[in-house]
Parts: sequence; structure tokens; C-alpha cells
Amino acid sequence: MEKEEAKLRAHPGDMFMAPDPFTSSVGHFWGIHETRDYMRARFGLIEPLLKIKTFDAVQAALAHLMDMLRLCRGDNLGVRDLVPAQMLRLGKDQECYDFVKWYATMGNDSDYDWGDMDLPFLDVKNADVFEPVGYMCKRFVSSLAHILGIALLKIKLLLDLKNLQNSAVLGQRVPQEIWTVFRIIFYGARLSLRIRGSWTGRIMLYLSKKCRLRWMRCTLLLRVRTNTFGKRF
Repeated sequence: MEKEEAKLRAHPGDMFMAPDPFTSSVGHFWGIHETRDYMRARFGLIEPLLKIKTFDAVQAALAHLMDMLRLCRGDNLGVRDLVPAQMLRLGKDQECYDFVKWYATMGNDSDYDWGDMDLPFLDVKNADVFEPVGYMCKRFVSSLAHILGIALLKIKLLLDLKNLQNSAVLGQRVPQEIWTVFRIIFYGARLSLRIRGSWTGRIMLYLSKKCRLRWMRCTLLLRVRTNTFGKRF
């Protein structure tokens, strides 16, 4: 990969490609034929990284995937389908939901010009993870990988909410200082901790029901999509 990158950076420019496409052609890789060997080499690096199965390796793989999307917004290699799973593995639940929602909404707009780098890209931030997922149910809107990612996210949220319900009882039995440290260590930066003031059982039960309904709809959509896929091939 380093060899292909060095070749592109040293390119003097011609009628087919501007000098140093890493600064002059960001977003248009693959559309420029000379960049394809580099993109293939970088894509080939991701699978070995994911086989290492460590936090650092997954983090490095995700960084490669996101940078490839930055270089090639049109994503001719389909790397976007690998992103949600890696975000979930790293505990980036909110980022995962925002990523999938952008592709299912703005990224599915027929008027979106993938060649216009001035248009917003992956700009959905802090979307409501408990909202209905009907926007994903339109035909051909979301890939199976993205639907599966949201289904797994809903399961994670549901389990976290149940754990928070149980831990709320524990929190009443230990000093607040110890409980605060316990929450940080046990839950880390999980999305469920962003639910401010939601430690009452009634609110937790309500959120759990919402999460279960969204998960059920995602699994139903997965069944429909997989059956359709199977019939085609």
C-alpha cells in the first residue's frame, strides 16, 4: 500500500489526474483510474486487520474504512457495509446509528450528487436511537449489513437498559462515590449512559419496550430482505 501511495503522491499530473490526488482529488478516488490500485491495496489490508481480533486492530480497520470513504465518497468498493459492525465492536453505538441513518436518508436521495464535495457527507449527529425505523423499510434503501447493524444495536441497547434497571437498585445500596466509579468502569462510554435522568423503573421500562419494538421491526425487515435475496439467486 505504501508503494502505491508514494507513486500517487509523486505523480506530476497529466490530462487524466492532477498532481498528488490526496490533496487535489479527495472524494473522487476510483473515478480516477490511476488511484484504483491504491484503493484495492488498502481494502486488502482491512481483512487481515480484522482477523487479529484486538481493540487496536479493529480501531485501525475502522480508521482505514472511514478514510477510504473520505477519499472515494461514491464508495465503489462497498466498504460502507463493513463500517457498522466495527463501530459496534468498539462501543461507538451512537456513531453507528448516525452512520446508517445518513446512508438510509440523505445517501439514498436520488438528487444527491456524489461528485459534489461541497454537499454534506455523513453529517447526521446524535440522532434518536429510539425513533421508529420505518425510514429503513423502503425497498432497496438499506443494505443487509446496515439493517443487521441496527438490529444488533437495538439488542445492545435493550440489554444495557435491563442492566441499568438492575444496577439502579445496586446504586441505592452503596456510597455514591463508589457507584459513580463503578458506572464508569462497567459501562464506559456506552450510549445508554447518555440517557440523563432515566434511572426510574417506569422510564426504563418504557424505553425498553420502544427498543424491543424497533428491534422486532429490524428482524422482520431482515427476514423479508434475505428471502427476497434468496429467491433472486
